[in-house]
Amino acid sequence: YDKLTVDFNGDGNIDATQNGEPPAGGQAVVTTNYTAAGLYPMSLVLSRQGTEVYRASRYVLVRSGIDHDGLIGTIYDAVLGRLAAGSVDGAMPLITAGASERMRDTFTRLGSNLISFVEKSGSIIRSTFNSDLAELLIQRDGLNGKRYYEVYLIRGEDGIWRIDGM
Repeated sequence: YDKLTVDFNGDGNIDATQNGEPPAGGQAVVTTNYTAAGLYPMSLVLSRQGTEVYRASRYVLVRSGIDHDGLIGTIYDAVLGRLAAGSVDGAMPLITAGASERMRDTFTRLGSNLISFVEKSGSIIRSTFNSDLAELLIQRDGLNGKRYYEVYLIRGEDGIWRIDGM
């Protein structure tokens, strides 16, 4: 192709154009910023000498930061809920493969103290995230005042968020 055009919001207007041969490796990069959450139709057209040779249409789901923040917190809460019910095995699907053995061992060693661990785990006071990585800052009350720790989550190839470290 010698021309790429993209309509990022389905309004029929071209929002991005690249003229000329594709870059080395054949991967062109076009970006946009959406100002509101929603489901946006997007279309891409490749042309050669004015003739369309390829067209693709997809939908782009844009989530608000608040919605995304709530989703991340829900994963943490679900792990704690399953542990509070005494189900270490039930919590494992929400833990990454790389961290599951270590966390399973830790939670299992807690034994009868597992529920106490959950009750004292604290509350999310801040979260930061991008499309594939999130960090929660947890605050809990300790004997010597407030204590803080971080929980890390990764979005896997399957699109599911899982805890990778705490």
